[in-house]
Amino acid sequence: MNHSTYAGDDRRPCARGTRCASASIVREGGHTLRQPAPTYRAFCDADRAALVRAINALPVLYDTAVALLGDHPKARQDTGARPTGRLAPPIPVNTGMDEMMGSIHHLLASWYERVDAVAGGRGYTTAQTGRMNHRTGIQRMAWSLAERVDALLALRPDAMIRYITLEEADNLPDGVMVRRHYDAGYAASFPALDGGDAGNELLDLAFRARRRLGLSSSDVDLPVPCTQPACGERGHMVRPDGAAGLEDHVICRSCGHRYEDTPGDPAFTDVMRDVAAWNAARSKKNPAKGLAS
Repeated sequence: MNHSTYAGDDRRPCARGTRCASASIVREGGHTLRQPAPTYRAFCDADRAALVRAINALPVLYDTAVALLGDHPKARQDTGARPTGRLAPPIPVNTGMDEMMGSIHHLLASWYERVDAVAGGRGYTTAQTGRMNHRTGIQRMAWSLAERVDALLALRPDAMIRYITLEEADNLPDGVMVRRHYDAGYAASFPALDGGDAGNELLDLAFRARRRLGLSSSDVDLPVPCTQPACGERGHMVRPDGAAGLEDHVICRSCGHRYEDTPGDPAFTDVMRDVAAWNAARSKKNPAKGLAS
């Protein structure tokens, strides 16, 4: 997937698109639009940092899924129903967890192999990672990808295998090779994927894994106004819940300003101090009410 560059320099829009963490808020024709930040690589700095956190979170999410692998929903009891035929043998594992674990291993392995090939192929081969204990292999591949995230984001387009539904196969763009397995109900596609696609796949994978494990994302609305002179709006400040938990920044959804938790941006500390003061005042009025984070 190629991304167009900005006129006059080598920058291009962040490959996260409208989900870019550093997107600008643009108002056109009465509509509010999110414009991805210009960047010299596939991801802007903020999304690059989020990608590293997501990659590092994948082994933990995998371990959590392993612990829950034997948990599966109990059969529904219905006293009014009359069973017919023979009982089907019980499924010994949670198939949803098993499928998610397979996705984590497959995506990590495929991108690890691409990055390792660029580095000269001195790492583990696909066969070697396949013979490893999956938990060990995932930890090593995640560590390697997090360490070489810039090489990951710099990958050029190349064909990779992706398993999709038959319906998704019917909606693929022209030119993408696909093999349909009708009896099994899936298709193998071979899209040309680059570093931007790598970042999006791994971030989306971490989000899906958290949701599957019951760790659904929940952005925290902050009850304080934006401190930017041109804004000052209240009710639009939010601390995003990312792939690896609450992010270390606050965004104003009205003006798009991003408050970073860095030594060079004391505004973040000021905002969180205002939130703490608001929580303290609220707890005095009504101790039973929940607090903002």
